[in-house]
Amino acid sequence: MKRLKELREQRGLSQAKLAEQVGTTQQTIYKYEHGTTEPEHKMLKRLSDFFNVTTDYLIEHDTNELKLDAQEQHYVDTLRALTASDKELIIKTADSLSQKEYTTTSDERSIIDQYRQLKPFQKRLINQEMKKMLDKNQ
Repeated sequence: MKRLKELREQRGLSQAKLAEQVGTTQQTIYKYEHGTTEPEHKMLKRLSDFFNVTTDYLIEHDTNELKLDAQEQHYVDTLRALTASDKELIIKTADSLSQKEYTTTSDERSIIDQYRQLKPFQKRLINQEMKKMLDKNQ
């Protein structure tokens, strides 16, 4: 189950921590990720609920007709791992960018470069403050 490992790593979870969250052992998670055993239906459901994905997605049996390349799938997986408020901010930003031509100044690029170096919790704090400011302007 390649996607199980991808989802776990995106969340920054160890196999042991994931196992604790879904009520199994680290060894079992290892076996799922390496394909030496497959989860029973109840465990598959617990895993899909935990990661907020379908069971079909977990077992790579996607039934939708839209096939994503690796980069697109990475974006989808990353978006799924975000909080609801962060998802909303990303969607608003993407909508804004798609509606106008946008170029960055050297100051903006500098800020973006500094932002990229922040730790995830620092980015979340900044995103929350930006969302508050955006909400006040609308």
